Amino acid sequence: MALSGSAPRELARAAGVLRSGGLVAFPTETVYGLGADAANEKAVARIFAAKGRPADHPLIVHLAQPEDVALWARDVPASAWRVAERFWPGPLTLILKRAAGVLDVVTGGQDTVGLRVPDHPIALGLLQVFGGGIAAPSANRFGRVSPTSAAHVLSELGDSVDWIIDGGACAVGLESTILDLSGKHPRLLRPGAVTPEMLNETLGELPTWLAIGGPRTPGRLPSHYAPETPLYLVETDALESTVRMIVGQEQSVAVLSVQPNGTGDARCRWAVMPADPMEYGRVLYARLREADNWGCRAILVEMPRADEDWDAVHDRLRRAAGAYADRRPVAALVRSREDLPRACRDLSDLFALQMHQQCRTSPPEDLLGIWVDEQAVVQTPSFLPAHDQSSADRPIDIRYTAGLSGIWTLCWLEMESDSRNRAVTRLDLLAGLVRHSEGPLHGRFLPVFPSDTPPSEMESQMRSLQDRYPRRLIGSLIQDSASGRVTWQEVGTE
Repeated sequence: MALSGSAPRELARAAGVLRSGGLVAFPTETVYGLGADAANEKAVARIFAAKGRPADHPLIVHLAQPEDVALWARDVPASAWRVAERFWPGPLTLILKRAAGVLDVVTGGQDTVGLRVPDHPIALGLLQVFGGGIAAPSANRFGRVSPTSAAHVLSELGDSVDWIIDGGACAVGLESTILDLSGKHPRLLRPGAVTPEMLNETLGELPTWLAIGGPRTPGRLPSHYAPETPLYLVETDALESTVRMIVGQEQSVAVLSVQPNGTGDARCRWAVMPADPMEYGRVLYARLREADNWGCRAILVEMPRADEDWDAVHDRLRRAAGAYADRRPVAALVRSREDLPRACRDLSDLFALQMHQQCRTSPPEDLLGIWVDEQAVVQTPSFLPAHDQSSADRPIDIRYTAGLSGIWTLCWLEMESDSRNRAVTRLDLLAGLVRHSEGPLHGRFLPVFPSDTPPSEMESQMRSLQDRYPRRLIGSLIQDSASGRVTWQEVGTE
């Protein structure tokens, strides 16, 4: 791996690396890209291997000039040429119908292709010297925080990149706006520096915003741009109380906020963010990487105000927090029956915190139940055995555990996937816990039901649990579907 500057001789050498099938990381005005010759299938495949990127996730092809669109797209509408004339070079990607020779590995097998002319002297210089299209996603591991400096690329991808061009920090700092012009009407697939209002001035039509759906394009998965440390979005009026709750449990926390640190607690690492949306976006990924390296229990981000100028920042933060994701099944392990009231209060506070993410009509995670077992809390299992012979090859994996105190632990559950991709049920959970626990009656279970669950369904599930494990149940709980709080209202267990 070579790290270079942007002198003409070095750009020529980097272009030679691309022609030989190598990978070159280079700066753009948005983020650093991991580039390969877009016409070389083996070279493009190396991008997917280096990033750990799914094979059906398409790439953006970077071009030296707008006229090159004709080489990569067909049936290009007049609106695309107008938008290109207005915003290229710049942070805008156009989704168009692909030309016949565009590789499937670039488009993810779709009939569309993403094209962009970047607004950065190094990127444009490299493209001109290379003389072709460069397929380039962000130069980081798939799903993680995008890089905005050469140091970020080096620390994350290292020797899997053949050449890194150091162009300093990126000026925009967030990925390009993605505009789909492959159909009858324009659709905004990813917000960025080029806003819908700006596009409306050129198109004469406001693009329809699609948070999900439409062509597969980069950066639109439910969880993306994510640090390793769990990240939560918190409203301004709840920030200080949430920080006090966490540090009060002897846990450290990182905070990104436009407000200064008012806690004075050394366990709270606080980064003051810019109040301007463009400047906030420019530094966001660098600050997330810094916070990730602090080794805190969680990263709390004060949610910026609801304003169209903040749309791109909101989108990245929500995906970093997994706020667009489907609800994940979770289970709580509690040390003893005496600790249940405290555990329920703590869990309620945690779910209330998570409710500041995108979904406000149901808890962000599906709490299946609470298992009372001191040994499980002390030594959390890494997986639970399947409950019957038919699913013996699909144990329940415990993907992540968290806890604000030593009396309880929260586990995220995932059934090992098969052709049916079946979700974990309460019966799966209880059966796995019983088989994992030691002793004839070691451990008790309280199923938890969302408050909007039909009574007949609750009763049916309770009967199934009682019929199979009559001596393991000690009651049941209700979780409020609006606030996420766990209460002691019981479903019948007789």
